[in-house]
Amino acid sequence: MSISMFFSPRFKVKRVFLSAALLVAPAACNTVQQQPSSPSASAEIKAPVSITYKEGQLISIITSVPKTGENARQAIATYGATAFPLASKHGLKREGQLLVKAAPVGDHKPVVTVFYSWPSETAEAAFNAEPAWPAIKDTRADAWDELRVYTDLVEKDMTLTFDPNKTYTLAMAWTNPENPHDYDVYMKGIEGAVAQSGGRFVYKMFDPEFESHSLDDGAPGQVTLVEWDTPQGLENFGETKGFKDNVKYLSSGVTRFEIIALSVS
Repeated sequence: MSISMFFSPRFKVKRVFLSAALLVAPAACNTVQQQPSSPSASAEIKAPVSITYKEGQLISIITSVPKTGENARQAIATYGATAFPLASKHGLKREGQLLVKAAPVGDHKPVVTVFYSWPSETAEAAFNAEPAWPAIKDTRADAWDELRVYTDLVEKDMTLTFDPNKTYTLAMAWTNPENPHDYDVYMKGIEGAVAQSGGRFVYKMFDPEFESHSLDDGAPGQVTLVEWDTPQGLENFGETKGFKDNVKYLSSGVTRFEIIALSVS
């Protein structure tokens, strides 16, 4: 039974978008995604890759659906050539990326998920105040059908480790203001079922800063990254008693819910 059968598109809530820097740009940097070019490189890809964030930094997780065609490719190239250098001046760093394997729940179907860091909230604010930024930002719609950024303050030092032998899911939940605590009940209730299915909660964003030029649902209440031992982990989780006993709280606790499945390569 497909995990998507347990969820359905729900209602939408409008909210004013918060300002955030969204920069998907080619860069010479360490990325979680690795492309082997030789037998030795293929062997190296089996090693986990880690990204470290320090207290006081900002973590940004970005998903994108690029437009097709030459005009879009040129728009993406121009955006990267202007936005990324401007943001780098304020300390933005591209940390890595994961490939999107599937979108089992919801209608958001990005091709890649990219991780960035800002040195601080002050650095991000200084970038957003750059006179050139608004005009550059307005060109996103020429390059992407959908482009989202979820940004959060890092409250304590942490390291995100991605294992090429594991599968990852990123869940985005727009909590229901009429039942604000039901999603919390759901998340607490499924902890055992996630562990039973070979899953581990890796990172949770609560009320992240959010921006999209195409989605009018406002900011999600929570973004959750889970690591699974096998590609079937999410599917197995959907069959557990723990999930089935608590899915009613998911249904009542969100107005929109999406999951994307990720891999290192």
